[in-house]
Amino acid sequence: MPIIKNILRRGTAKYQGLDTIDVFREETASVGADLAVSQFFNITSFPSKIPLGNSFFSLEGSDLLKPDVELKTEILDINNYPIFHYPLKKPSSQRRVDVTMEVYPGVTTGVGKLVILGELNPAKVSVPQEFQGLYNVRFIGQIMIDAEIRNVEPIKFFGVPKLTVKESVRPNIIIPATEEVSTNTISGSGTFFGGEGSGLSFSEDGDTGDGLNGGSGGGSESDDDTNSDDIDDIKGGAGGGATGIGGLS
Repeated sequence: MPIIKNILRRGTAKYQGLDTIDVFREETASVGADLAVSQFFNITSFPSKIPLGNSFFSLEGSDLLKPDVELKTEILDINNYPIFHYPLKKPSSQRRVDVTMEVYPGVTTGVGKLVILGELNPAKVSVPQEFQGLYNVRFIGQIMIDAEIRNVEPIKFFGVPKLTVKESVRPNIIIPATEEVSTNTISGSGTFFGGEGSGLSFSEDGDTGDGLNGGSGGGSESDDDTNSDDIDDIKGGAGGGATGIGGLS
């Protein structure tokens, strides 16, 4: 049988021409659901139509075959294009072997062939001397390949399948389709009126040492300056005048 190297890659099989080898005994039959008839190889579970993708059949053999002799198999489409297949693992106590077939795009729909070669058990079957120690028995079965039908073949697991579920909690940030940006501008102005109504008196004397902002040495450059006595009344304490002016702006 072809040796599988990596089941995750597309398998390939080479044409062997097993149906052209000279043998002592040969049997032919149509292979399908409950149609496989072989007294030597005991073929079962063969699909009535081989679909695209994976499918399988079972091969058990018989006491008429010589023990410990590896069987040779070949599956061909109507154009003698080889179809990749390989045996699945089995317990050592189990006689039956399940064989997986992999049909890829490019295989032609139509009647194909399943070819199996084995060696007869000389203790059970009389074999001429010239055929002893050789592959001397062959089965050729007609199979139907249909790459257009839906694959409904059952799934076979090597071991007990396991399912692990893990919750992942994370925030989801939803970004709106459009982003609207609005800008609000607040502006205003204040007016300070002097004179008798404001409680402040102005004089036309020279510059004073303190300005209205309460800063030391901040003499005013304007023509109307307050006198030093009025400055103390405006402040009302340290920095009081500045706070009052700031509240108006």
